[in-house]
Amino acid sequence: MASTYLRKSSPFIWIRIKTADGQWISKATEYRKDNIGDRRQAKLLAERLSVEERARRAATGNETWDDWVDNWMITRYGNRKTTTLGLYKRYWKYLRRWMAAEQIHAPAQVSFQTVLDYKAHREKAGVSINSIIHELKFLGVIMNEAVRRFGGTNPCQKFGFERVPTKGKEPWKDVEVAKVAAAISTQNDFIQASFILGYYQAARLRQCEVPLRDIDLKRRRITYWRSLSGRPLTKGDKPFTQPLAKAAIPALTDLIARRRAAGHLSLCDVPMLPSLEWRRFLDSLGDLRHLSHHGLRTTWITHAALSRKKISREEAKAFVNHGSTAIHEIYQRLNADDVAHVADALDRPGFQLNAPSPARGAKPCNAQAL
Repeated sequence: MASTYLRKSSPFIWIRIKTADGQWISKATEYRKDNIGDRRQAKLLAERLSVEERARRAATGNETWDDWVDNWMITRYGNRKTTTLGLYKRYWKYLRRWMAAEQIHAPAQVSFQTVLDYKAHREKAGVSINSIIHELKFLGVIMNEAVRRFGGTNPCQKFGFERVPTKGKEPWKDVEVAKVAAAISTQNDFIQASFILGYYQAARLRQCEVPLRDIDLKRRRITYWRSLSGRPLTKGDKPFTQPLAKAAIPALTDLIARRRAAGHLSLCDVPMLPSLEWRRFLDSLGDLRHLSHHGLRTTWITHAALSRKKISREEAKAFVNHGSTAIHEIYQRLNADDVAHVADALDRPGFQLNAPSPARGAKPCNAQAL
């Protein structure tokens, strides 16, 4: 892109531009560097030439992904600690790697066949259709930006792929909790903190990066300044304060003391892909492939539902910060054994059926004939 610069030996502002044949040249403008108005006009000139260059490159299919996508993602989705940016960078890594192998270097080269070929490639690699759809939807967002910048059309819309219903997270059994708890002491602070808060507080992974100043062990309260999805709260959002389980206090006391001694300000440092780190940890313990950290949240809510009215649904919703009853009930994984006590809970009297009187003109039923 065109840019301006100054030379000590010249009173004028210089500009560096790329010509139609791809050559970079530098030349002096008519604008003086000691004039504020001229400096503004030189900047506008560089912007105009940059727009012309992008339009020329787009028209010939030469505007490559590397020219703008990475900077556009950072500008639109924030810094590297933003959850959304990290997720989209991962989507783009898979898309860009495949397109580089297929020699698809610019938006002008993308067609609906590109979408179909990418889907087939990812399916062959064993990726779920839901993940593929997320990746292609992000490609559609990138293509929308390309259309806005360079014109053309977006073939990455309404591709009609059907999602597979997502299986709910399975609650942990007591023996599984005990197995993981026995192995926690050898793990890093992130695994330890997220296990404690997940099991006792039904916290999500990214919520576990809670500032130490917001954990009040004496009053048994913890305040989260991140949303359920893990993003920092913005203007208009309210922090969520939750009572601390008494059983969590000893482990939290030790972890907080260790973190403060090391100069840390938060209970743990959440990695970019926290679920992947938990997946590796659980897999290292053997036959726990069916479990996930989020299943601890499901476990708490399920146990609350089975508490025989010790915890009402509204109280459980308030504890885990669920505003929607429909969302809250999704987490309740109750099977027939869990609700067996309900069958006799109302204590209704039993009765027996008398043999029905034969209808007029009907012959009595002969049981032996059946």
